[in-house]
Amino acid sequence: MTDHHLRKAHQFIAQALQSNDAEDFFLRILELLLQCRSGDPYVLSEVLMKCSGVAAGRYEIQICWCLGELASSPHKTVSEFLAKRAEMSQRWDLRFQAVVALFKIYMESEGLTRINKKIRIRTYSKDIAPLILNMTEDQRLLCVIAFASQFHSPRFGTFAQPLSDDYSLLQSEIDLLCEGELLGPICAPVRLLHARSREPAAGHEEDSGK
Repeated sequence: MTDHHLRKAHQFIAQALQSNDAEDFFLRILELLLQCRSGDPYVLSEVLMKCSGVAAGRYEIQICWCLGELASSPHKTVSEFLAKRAEMSQRWDLRFQAVVALFKIYMESEGLTRINKKIRIRTYSKDIAPLILNMTEDQRLLCVIAFASQFHSPRFGTFAQPLSDDYSLLQSEIDLLCEGELLGPICAPVRLLHARSREPAAGHEEDSGK
């Protein structure tokens, strides 16, 4: 994307990101970028990708998070940037943010597609689940919980409805991971307490029998 395709606000953000990589300055510009996302998030994602090389290595986690907040439709450059970090990074914190960002993009873009076109282009099982397959159980659990929590975000309220099957699948994954060899002993007391809390109290059972 050339500069003449950018509005003045976009040009200002791009120039600011490229001119100074001091932490406080850079993060404030990212905050400004997010405040502008209701205008044209696709272009803002392009601006951030255009400037990401300047801050590569120093602010990758913050950039990944911002891309998840911005990218509302499939964007080749963004997808490649995030996928590389989700699949190849040796840093767990960076990999986590990249995977969650990809899930957010999936939710909004696929949810909108299913609402408007009544078709399925992408699925959780095909496009997201493979990204976490080779993680440890505890890492997968963190990712799956983060995915499931997006269904309760006001941002995804409308888009989440066509993806209700994914939410059910995520719930099942959480249950399975909590019963696994690594996490089972840790989660067992909590699962037992949760099961008991859902049982009717003895007094209520007697009342129902009258």
